[in-house]
Amino acid sequence: MKMTKIHMMIKNICQRAYFVISELQCKCGCGTCNINPTFLKKLIKFRVIYGIPFIPRSVYRCKNHPGYSTNHDSHAVDVPYEKENSNQRMKIIKAGILSDFNRIGISEDFVHLDDNPEYNGTLNEEVLWIYPCKWEKGKK
Repeated sequence: MKMTKIHMMIKNICQRAYFVISELQCKCGCGTCNINPTFLKKLIKFRVIYGIPFIPRSVYRCKNHPGYSTNHDSHAVDVPYEKENSNQRMKIIKAGILSDFNRIGISEDFVHLDDNPEYNGTLNEEVLWIYPCKWEKGKK
């Protein structure tokens, strides 16, 4: 894979910061990592404020990724936590807000943080949602 300017910037930031580039790359196997630089700065700010090491579940998704959406292409991260640890979940949410993420989704085992300015017409709006629990999906 040819290293573009954005790849080099991400690699340099990751070497000095809290993530390795493989954690930020698309997980479909293509290795693409065209993360929005403003988002990456927020992600690093989040990591500093949060103060707890974590491996992000999903950061960049290319158009070939099975879970691709315009929201998750370069503006979002899923931060995992232990299911029963509501204190940890609260720390993630607080650090996300202090890091200027304006869209937050809460799941039973991760918090989704994003700042996509063009997602679903919610331009610069503060939005909070809760994902349905996995065990409830099968209920009628």
